[in-house]
Amino acid sequence: LLVLSEDSSLATNAYQLTIDTTSVKIHAADVAGIHNALVSLWQIATNDLQKVACLTIKDSPRFEWRGQHLDTARQFFSMAEIKNFINNMSLYKLNKFHWHFVDDEAWRVEIKACPELTAKLSERGYNQLLDPQYGSAAPANGGYYSQAQMREIVNYAKARNIEVIPEIDIPGHCFALMKLYPELNEAADASVYRSVQGYANNCLNPALPETYEFLEKVLSEIAVIFPSDYLHIGADERPEGTWENSPAVSTLMQQQGFDTTEQVQTYFLRNVQQILKKLGKKTAAWEEASEQGEIEKDGYVISWKGTQAGINALKKGYQVVMAPAQHCYFDIAQSNAWDEPGQTWINDYVPLRKVYEYNPLSQALDPSVYKNLKGVQGCLWGENLYDKSLVQHLLFPRIIALSEIAWTEHAQQNYAQFERDLKQLHQPTLERLKINYCKLSF
Repeated sequence: LLVLSEDSSLATNAYQLTIDTTSVKIHAADVAGIHNALVSLWQIATNDLQKVACLTIKDSPRFEWRGQHLDTARQFFSMAEIKNFINNMSLYKLNKFHWHFVDDEAWRVEIKACPELTAKLSERGYNQLLDPQYGSAAPANGGYYSQAQMREIVNYAKARNIEVIPEIDIPGHCFALMKLYPELNEAADASVYRSVQGYANNCLNPALPETYEFLEKVLSEIAVIFPSDYLHIGADERPEGTWENSPAVSTLMQQQGFDTTEQVQTYFLRNVQQILKKLGKKTAAWEEASEQGEIEKDGYVISWKGTQAGINALKKGYQVVMAPAQHCYFDIAQSNAWDEPGQTWINDYVPLRKVYEYNPLSQALDPSVYKNLKGVQGCLWGENLYDKSLVQHLLFPRIIALSEIAWTEHAQQNYAQFERDLKQLHQPTLERLKINYCKLSF
């Protein structure tokens, strides 16, 4: 007998699970708590239903924000692959899916007001507007998500207690967009710059009215599709030299009394925030948004370059999600083994232990600094994911470690015990689910 009971004394996401000889009882204050209890019950039962003991579990998460990001711009993921990714998140009680689906290399979301976006920028190949790259060959390769498909993913994730946060990355990372719409690039702009990924001319111009007209069209449609309070606008990796020889930006700077292009970026972000506010959305962005000036703080920023960047943002009053590449970027290789897939641009590796032993609260600071720390997030960028069998290898078992540091209080974390649980409890589950995990970590 399964009995579900509402208990308003429990916190959001928390639950009490009791198994006795005749019943399973779940107490929770909300649907999220019930979901988390059922996941725990499933984990217990799938190990060996015949040996389930009578027990009571009282559990609540360390952080409300337990996220995982996926880049589907560099490599296109099918609907089935995204649903499988969401299932993997749900298996370990992660509850925020950060969906990155536009970048320098592709535009993968249907915008009905601009059908040419997906008609021209969703595929790469010979004789296409975008050249082959990241493992794609001469034939046109790629795809996009219709608005109906995006709604389907939102509903699929919601049924698994996961909120979907969409990302439209601006003002940088817009190489594909600028190729399609040259009017978004001032003809007289003689600025010379190149992004860290090697793309020239990949930034929207904040001084052009056409920029905001285009963004209003796009963001208005995205805001309706995704019910999340947040819409992520990127704001990362704007190359040095951007706008420095733009007459329109020069005029804007004189009018506004600006001395630097960092002020211009902040001006741009604040204008976009006003568009989002009219649409009922709060702004999410990467950490650069908090470093180049002050924007409104009702949303959040993600710290990706390191924990210190997140601490700096917290001190300024921003809400912060920690995702330092040194601990939480799962596109980074897990070891220096010759056949280990993944990137090494951080000049290091991200083995399982490095994920598990990351403590977002480890700095010797006044606890009040952390009052706006929302939680932690893993990131999986897609450049090297031309072979989709690599996805689970890069995620597992690191995503399990991410789940534990997001859920379990630091004082209760123990890596030696985690390693034992990994072999005795998690590995059999991964085998049964035919998940292509990294064997080296076991």
